[in-house]
Amino acid sequence: MKIELDADDVVIPEHLREHTRKISVKATTPTTLELNRYTRVTKETESSAPVNSKAFSDVFNFGGFTSGEFEITFHDTLKAGDRVAIASFGAGQRYIVLDRI
Repeated sequence: MKIELDADDVVIPEHLREHTRKISVKATTPTTLELNRYTRVTKETESSAPVNSKAFSDVFNFGGFTSGEFEITFHDTLKAGDRVAIASFGAGQRYIVLDRI
């Protein structure tokens, strides 16, 4: 049985929509960023000769990561065709999407 619902009949929670949250981060040990493989590209300018691109491996140690407040945006939104778990409320007249399944 197919049920047609209006937008007002369905509640979609924040975690299934694109949203931004503020977070606080505190590192207790130094943080190392390791780039295993990347390509350096140098473009020709008036003051330098062209250089061919090559693969390099480097380790960059940024020392202790400081605490701070950051914003993180979640882009993994609910999309048409996703299967969801729902619950009814309001005497069965409205529905809330609980999560993707």
